[in-house]
Amino acid sequence: MKFFLWLPVLAVCFCSASAKVGNDPLCGTKGPPTNPDGRIVGGEVAEPHEYPWMASFQAYKPSEGRLTHNCGASILNDRWIITAAHCGVIMGGIRPTIVVGSYNLTSTGPLESARQSLSIEKFITHPNFSSSHDYLANDIALIRLATPIANLSTAPQLGSICVPEKAKNAGNEFVDSIATASGWGVTFSGSATPHDVLMKVFLPMVAVKECAEVFQTSEEDTKTMLCAFAKGKDTCQGDSGGPIALKIDQKWTVIGLTSFGRGCGGSTPGVYSRVALFSDWIWETIGQYENGNEENGNQSS
Repeated sequence: MKFFLWLPVLAVCFCSASAKVGNDPLCGTKGPPTNPDGRIVGGEVAEPHEYPWMASFQAYKPSEGRLTHNCGASILNDRWIITAAHCGVIMGGIRPTIVVGSYNLTSTGPLESARQSLSIEKFITHPNFSSSHDYLANDIALIRLATPIANLSTAPQLGSICVPEKAKNAGNEFVDSIATASGWGVTFSGSATPHDVLMKVFLPMVAVKECAEVFQTSEEDTKTMLCAFAKGKDTCQGDSGGPIALKIDQKWTVIGLTSFGRGCGGSTPGVYSRVALFSDWIWETIGQYENGNEENGNQSS
């Protein structure tokens, strides 16, 4: 599941004050009308553009002569994308690109009329991202697009997702909720071929201690994680960086980013970066760039 290979991606920290920024006014207003009803369903094909905030993080593959999917991501607004820090390996590839408005990544049919392929201006890794153990911590990154997403508010195939309010307890704020993960990742462990059509899986959120016990995470690193588990249901390779989401106060909200696990669909839980813990960092980082106050730092572009 999730990560198996990554390369170092340089981090940037913003420490000065910036104008307040926040969720797009229309974030989370498109998409399914309700959260899942408690059924655990895995490997279902999503409805066309059911999750309009979905983005595919791609790079050019010479052997296939085209861009190919590597990681998932989510639209925050017309210039900013959220994904996992370990997906920064893609920045070392040829023509790293964000694709939005897509349902079937290999189709050119009418369902792809809103598809846009956008160049990346900056990939910003959380400064405390760590892959030094047998797990990942602070596995979150932001992408600034070189040009804005067109028709984000008007096209039904496109939409943004909300960032949750700042976290208030130790990774258990969503326990017993049934969340929705989505992505184009492989559909069984060991496969190397992403799924052409967007998939979805409904997963129960469980206490973060269940992940801590399996992966022997430190107490501090455990705070950066959420945990989800249903036997035989999971995210997998290629889903990294994509969202696990809940509808909160009538708005779809990205509560986690697919990060790591042990295999796919087995007897151990999956780990997701806990977005609520990073809400201040997200908006401070975006604010610095949008207000032209970015400081000199290490970043990949």
